[in-house]
Amino acid sequence: MVAHWLRCRRMCVWLVCVLALVATIDRASEAHAQPPADVTDPDNALSVLSSRVKPFDTIYVLTADGKEVKARFSHVSDTSLSVLARHGVAREIPAGDVLRVWRRTGTQAKRGMWIGAMVGAAVLTIPWLADSDMDATAGEKIVAGTLLGGMVGGFYGGIMGAVVPKRQEVYRSSTATARLVPLLGRGRNGVLLSVRF
Repeated sequence: MVAHWLRCRRMCVWLVCVLALVATIDRASEAHAQPPADVTDPDNALSVLSSRVKPFDTIYVLTADGKEVKARFSHVSDTSLSVLARHGVAREIPAGDVLRVWRRTGTQAKRGMWIGAMVGAAVLTIPWLADSDMDATAGEKIVAGTLLGGMVGGFYGGIMGAVVPKRQEVYRSSTATARLVPLLGRGRNGVLLSVRF
């Protein structure tokens, strides 16, 4: 009983270490993936988007009321941003309402595959190492668990990452904004104040 508990405890420690390593590698790859660009225009002119986004690119716009609009880029001027929303319906967003704009640059399939492979390898290898009833050496368990778990985890991680869009920020308003949002719910009344300089 005590030996089994120690084995389970050891497995949990290994799993936490592997997940921490995956999170660290993930953050490091994210930081190196896209170097930070100066997306704030000192003149606060929205028209800079025309040089950063092509027509019909998928963009995400954060408006002053806190809503995010997903649409296709149409054209831009100093006074408004024109997008094509669902079903090709044209929409004009006033320049004063546009806080941030992101451009879709692809999916997270590759990133999901690597994370899934590492997690899958850890999830399969650690229990196999703790199982003393298997007729295999520790090295064989590590190789088999890493290969099999890595392939299965990488496959499912790639599928999950393929549905997650990758974004690159292309515009940020340099004006100070303040937003007041009511928080109403069962047993909860209040407001959320968000200030940005």
